[in-house]
Amino acid sequence: GEKLSGLAIEFPHGLGAALGRPLVFVETPTSNLIDALLADKADIIMSGYSVDRLRLVRVSFCHPYLRIGEMALCRRAELSIFANNANLQNVRVNMGVAAGTTGDMLAASQFSFAGRQTFPSYADAVKALLDKKVDLILADYPVAVWLSAENEATVAVVPELLSQEDLAWAVRKDDDALRESANAYLDDLHKNGKLAEMIAKWVPDASPQSIAPSS
Repeated sequence: GEKLSGLAIEFPHGLGAALGRPLVFVETPTSNLIDALLADKADIIMSGYSVDRLRLVRVSFCHPYLRIGEMALCRRAELSIFANNANLQNVRVNMGVAAGTTGDMLAASQFSFAGRQTFPSYADAVKALLDKKVDLILADYPVAVWLSAENEATVAVVPELLSQEDLAWAVRKDDDALRESANAYLDDLHKNGKLAEMIAKWVPDASPQSIAPSS
């Protein structure tokens, strides 16, 4: 409905409470997150953002909290075709991605034989998949599982991890104080076991190894 929920919502509430600061959510397209941060429209990116060397040029990342990877989604009726493919990166298909996501960058850099189509949101990409305008969608592992669960009868996850990424929060490069405070909050979550509880709640099939080690 109209209620925001999830791991990326619990984290800001917890950090705001730990810092004694009011919390305001600034909903921003993934492709514009860093621009909004640098323009002082937000103070921190906490939306399942992956650590990337190009992003490191513009922002500083806090300690990672979750290790994931990109996965592909296909129409359930075609799962056997893609699940038995030894090298998914070499398939000649139409690939759908949400604009500005890690999946978008991965499709551009590693799926050289695939046609790439960008969409404003994952919901739009799933619709294109079901309308047979694309053959695969790339998404972060937790997102892929969620989309598959939402469309269980028609969409399936291809059981192959296509990359390994760390998720972390991002701040402006000159904001050492906020980065240190965020790291301290995350370290507390590690120590008291709350981080594992939160991840188990929102990503229930995540393995213990997917929790990034405490720094």
